[in-house]
Amino acid sequence: MGNLIRILFFICLLCFIIGMINPRLVIWWGAFEKRNRIQVLKYYGTVFITIFILVGIIVNPPKKSTPTTPVIVATNNDESKQKADDEAKRKEAEQQAQQKADDEAKQKAEADLKAQELEGSLIATTQDIIKKNLKSPSTAVFPVSFDEYDITDSDAVTEGFKGHRIVGYVDSENSFGAKIRSTYVLVLELSEDLKQYKVISCTIK
Repeated sequence: MGNLIRILFFICLLCFIIGMINPRLVIWWGAFEKRNRIQVLKYYGTVFITIFILVGIIVNPPKKSTPTTPVIVATNNDESKQKADDEAKRKEAEQQAQQKADDEAKQKAEADLKAQELEGSLIATTQDIIKKNLKSPSTAVFPVSFDEYDITDSDAVTEGFKGHRIVGYVDSENSFGAKIRSTYVLVLELSEDLKQYKVISCTIK
């Protein structure tokens, strides 16, 4: 059972990474225009987190402390009792240290996944907004790598929203059909649930 879940975990992770590059390779259902990174995050992100938690439960099951069998010795009884107490304390300390390490690793993995989800949502939203402001949206080609996008935080004025500034470029055809590269600066506010956004400013050069 554990091996099966591990295999599913890595398959889901692979699909998630491929989906962030080209969503249509891992989402075969639904309307064609809705096969985007947001859907990849929605489906594979949820499955990824679920399998991750199951892997954590199976790989690191709660450890049960083994009760120490009392040793009855005619002599040196106090010394034997002290050794048993020290051993129990040592095991308890090891268990607490291991539990703390597991919790920290889980929190870091969840934080990394949340950051990736936010970045993917911002890039997908940015591409939709920029396309609407191009002369020929259907010819737009955006960079695939997330590293090509400069994303920073900005001030937000709307409650429940966070401000973001995205700088990038897009290749598309102009009014004469010539392929040109344009740079853009987009400032927007995105809701904490990643479902709503407000465009503050959009500059394309």
